[in-house]
Amino acid sequence: MKLTKGLLSFISGLGFMGLCFYIVFFTFVEMNYKIASNYILLFSILTSVLACVVVYFLSIAFSFIETELKINTTLGGFIGGVLTMIAIVLMILSFRVENFGWMENVSTFNAIHPMVTFFLAAASTFLFIWPEESEEGKW
Repeated sequence: MKLTKGLLSFISGLGFMGLCFYIVFFTFVEMNYKIASNYILLFSILTSVLACVVVYFLSIAFSFIETELKINTTLGGFIGGVLTMIAIVLMILSFRVENFGWMENVSTFNAIHPMVTFFLAAASTFLFIWPEESEEGKW
C-alpha cells in the first residue's frame, strides 16, 4: 500500500497534537496543575524532545534521509545512541521520583508518562520525515 507524503504528514500532525494533549492532560492537569515540582511533567517533555532528535539522527545513521548537516552515518548513530540512553535514564528516574523524595503519591500509571511520550514523539517524527516514495521503474 502506497501512502502519500501528505497523508503521512497529516497523521504525524495528529500524533504531535495527541502528544501535546497527553502531556497537558495526564502530566499537568491530572497532577493538580503543579509545574515547579512536577518531575513527571519535566521528564515527559524532555523525553519527547529527545525522541524527535533521536529519530532524526538515527535516520541519518541508517541513510534514511539526506541532510544538509555535515554528519556522517557513524556520528549520527553515535549521537542517536547517546541521546537514547539519556532518555532511558530519564524514564528510569520517573519510576524512582518517589523514592528520591522528589514527588509524593506517584503511581505506576503516572510514572510511565515519559515512556509513552517518548514513543509517541518518535513515531510522529518518523512519519514526518518519511521520504516520498518514487515510482518504480518498469522493465
